[in-house]
Amino acid sequence: MAVADEVKTIVRLLMQRPITEEIAREVETHEGFEHLEIEDGNWVGFDEDPYMSGEEHGWIEAKLAALFTLWALENRAGRVYPGDTNFVLSGNRETLEEKRRPDVAFVRRERVVETTGYLFLAPDLAIEIISP
Repeated sequence: MAVADEVKTIVRLLMQRPITEEIAREVETHEGFEHLEIEDGNWVGFDEDPYMSGEEHGWIEAKLAALFTLWALENRAGRVYPGDTNFVLSGNRETLEEKRRPDVAFVRRERVVETTGYLFLAPDLAIEIISP
């Protein structure tokens, strides 16, 4: 796809309202737009922290996810999710109002919903790694 066509595509997607799960998933396929979140039905996160995808951030996220996963498996407590998991806190597949991607998240076993799409629930624990 030519650069001009890709720009037109991403602008078209970002302008559409309401934001649906289908639109959000398509936006995430474009480089540089993977970490956008949704707040009050609008895209947020264009001013992405440059440390968010750095080595230090990645290593801290990996250690936390591994430790929580070991604990969750040993205790059959639930599931741990990495930072690329989308949690929809408000809205539905046709109208996403609040979508977040915590760096590490935990959902208790009795609340786990197996899906190939977004999780339409708030995690029981959400961890955000503070960067410089």
